[in-house]
Amino acid sequence: RGKSKGAIKRARKEREQSVKRASSQARSHSRPREPSQMGLKDDDMAKVAKKVEKQGQFRWHGGAGEGDHTKAVHLVKWMNTGKKRNGTHYCR
Repeated sequence: RGKSKGAIKRARKEREQSVKRASSQARSHSRPREPSQMGLKDDDMAKVAKKVEKQGQFRWHGGAGEGDHTKAVHLVKWMNTGKKRNGTHYCR
């Protein structure tokens, strides 16, 4: 006995979805890939690449201590009042 129209449509849709899913999983970040898929020769090269990546991320955290705060230039009021009118902008 043949399939109904709905069953045929569901089967075709599932087949198309599985193709899409397979291609999207190739770009997945959650699934570890083979070294050749990442453009590397073998596992040794993958290990080296991972180490270099870690070294590149070394300064991503931290750098928020007391010595890392940057302040805007503080212009002293008595030194700069009335200067703009006289044609000078900063503190000459």
